[in-house]
Amino acid sequence: MISKEYYIGMDVHKEFVQMSVLEEKGENPIYERKLNNDNDLLVKEVVNFARKGKTLVAYEAGCLGYVLYRAGRNMRPCLYEIFILGGVPPGF
Repeated sequence: MISKEYYIGMDVHKEFVQMSVLEEKGENPIYERKLNNDNDLLVKEVVNFARKGKTLVAYEAGCLGYVLYRAGRNMRPCLYEIFILGGVPPGF
């Protein structure tokens, strides 16, 4: 079985999250969706890709994204890694 790699980018806003997914060798998103900012829904979307292959998630750091980061940490071992663009604040 050939395992794929997926790269998920999220733009987190108070009411919604814009999600785009690229494959390892792709130049264009294979999946784009505007989702309600609901952690359970976001986790479900990410896990759908994580079941198919190595999945890395990144999003722009901000006050609205840290809850998402914590939810992502709880997705292991399904989720390979979650990154915060801009870094994690000290003591987080």
